[in-house]
Amino acid sequence: MSNTELAARVLIQRYLRHRKIPRLMHDAAVVMVQSRLQKGTLPYLTDWMRNDIDNRAEPASADVQPGH
Repeated sequence: MSNTELAARVLIQRYLRHRKIPRLMHDAAVVMVQSRLQKGTLPYLTDWMRNDIDNRAEPASADVQPGH
């Protein structure tokens, strides 16, 4: 397994947990990674996942104030 594929698998596992996607779907995601690797479109997928994780990591709402 190449470093690229390994890094993509780690990112996808993180993304699936982040999105709370059931474990049953994880294998399908790994297959998707392998097909994208062969097509050369994997960077688009991993960039999109990273952006999605980063965007969701921000505070949920600005109007929720602690201690009120």
